[in-house]
Amino acid sequence: MLALLCALIPALTLQEDPPPVGLKHVPLELLDGGVLAELEGELTRLHQRLRPSLLSVRFPIHVQMEGAEPVLGQILLSGVLLDRRGYFVSPAVPAPAGPPTVIVADGRRVTAHSVAKDSHCGLELFLAPDLNFRPAPLGSSRSLGVGSFLVILGNPFGLGPSMDLGLLSGLNRSLQESHGLIQITGTVNPGDGGGLVADRRGRIVGILRTSLREAGCPANDPRREALTRAERIGFAIPIEDVLDAFAQPLGLSSGPRPRLGVIVDYRAVPGETGKLWIKHTLPGTPADFAGLLPGDQLLEVGGSPLSDFASLRNAVATAGSPCGVVLQRQGEVIRLEIEFLSGPPSSPR
Repeated sequence: MLALLCALIPALTLQEDPPPVGLKHVPLELLDGGVLAELEGELTRLHQRLRPSLLSVRFPIHVQMEGAEPVLGQILLSGVLLDRRGYFVSPAVPAPAGPPTVIVADGRRVTAHSVAKDSHCGLELFLAPDLNFRPAPLGSSRSLGVGSFLVILGNPFGLGPSMDLGLLSGLNRSLQESHGLIQITGTVNPGDGGGLVADRRGRIVGILRTSLREAGCPANDPRREALTRAERIGFAIPIEDVLDAFAQPLGLSSGPRPRLGVIVDYRAVPGETGKLWIKHTLPGTPADFAGLLPGDQLLEVGGSPLSDFASLRNAVATAGSPCGVVLQRQGEVIRLEIEFLSGPPSSPR
């Protein structure tokens, strides 16, 4: 019987099913376009825009081996650059053996020093002045709703930068000591903690916290076994909470801060990033002195592209002085250097 079966296999594999009735031949060149090609191109551009903001952060730690002296090891995590000054955030590591080594997109390794920690969000703020490149713009998680499309970048298991796609699946979640988290679909592995979450326009809206599986439970918690089987349930810290946690060292509050002195109008454009138009400038402000006019479209401030109110606020708050401003006036792109003034936190943008 076995011999008969083996003899039949070649004959069976040589037979081909006839083509389905009515199926027409599609030229191969038609496969190079279409919706999937457009989606592929958009995702590639999103990755190129976001990749420089993702850092690989390696903390040295002392590892206690049973019956032996402690040895030096390392914890591999992710980090996200917040502004051009070199400030970035990464998960706080208890009792590291030294400052972290930071690996950037171009392969350089730079050192960083700790600036502040926040126990509520479990993050630490670092400064690495040698980073010296422009990060992706910051967005607003509050402008998103359940079902919003998300792009996720992290360094799973220290393998290197990896991209994933997901959805915003829940708001105001609580996990351990953290509250107000964004729940996301998407794989969050060890090493991804501290990675970035961006919206479909390439604006950073959150920092990866952990997955439900990795968060775990105490040994006596009856949910422990169930949670270890959790799949694609992750959590991120809203970028607004991150900026609030480190507002003082970032210069976003406490005392005078830069102001541009414009009243702006936001116009959403389907299929494009939003546009910011100047309604009018305030007398005696940098915008007034620089000659900005009603009807000018603001494109960039301090090298950060502008797409909404949040991006303008963050760009002005973290800009140096003088600061480069790019605008469009009657179809002409104009580049200016503006000296910022300081004003109270309640002053206009």
